[in-house]
Amino acid sequence: MRANVGNLESCKRDLRRQRRGDLPKDPATLHDVVIPDDWKTTGESNPRPFLIHDSGSDERQRVLVYSAEEQLRHLGQADTWYMDGNFAVSPNVFAQLYVIRAPLGETTISCVYAFLPGKSAHIYED
Repeated sequence: MRANVGNLESCKRDLRRQRRGDLPKDPATLHDVVIPDDWKTTGESNPRPFLIHDSGSDERQRVLVYSAEEQLRHLGQADTWYMDGNFAVSPNVFAQLYVIRAPLGETTISCVYAFLPGKSAHIYED
């Protein structure tokens, strides 16, 4: 199986940020999570919205959901969805990164990324 990790320039930019430690410090609580404006868009020369839901810093069970319009359209047209959670998450105030993927040709692409504060049915339903 092959994964789509984005275009080459965005991957290079992310690697450079990692190497030079240009990432914000991990917050101590969900309330402390501050998302800079440039992390709310696709970051291209013509940025489009990418953070599609933030339940709010005052929410005890804060949820962040990221996706781009094209990925949501693809997901809406897909007959099959693949969903899975990863529990090694940074920032560590979230319990998991939940990903929804859809088939594209001979591979699948990630369409939605959700930072979740727990694993309860209530959180998944939200």
